Amino acid sequence: MTTTHYQTCSLCEATCGLTITVEDGRVVLVRVDKKNPFSRGYLCPKGAALGTLYHDPERLRRPLVRRDGELVEVSWEEAFKTDVAIQDI
Repeated sequence: MTTTHYQTCSLCEATCGLTITVEDGRVVLVRVDKKNPFSRGYLCPKGAALGTLYHDPERLRRPLVRRDGELVEVSWEEAFKTDVAIQDI
């Protein structure tokens, strides 16, 4: 099944309007949304690469917290409750 989604990229201040084509759960095409009032047909390289970024196997999908020197996956609820000082990062 193929679906089309209209999004605004949030990677930078340009806020490019995107037309994203998804086929069987995978992003197969990212194009400019020419009707988007913010970007008016402009698409930067970051926005064009969103499909690759989304499917990157090394992409973080859950929050990580450092425990005893190791990064451990935790729930969002636990991550927001964790008191982290900047020097711990």
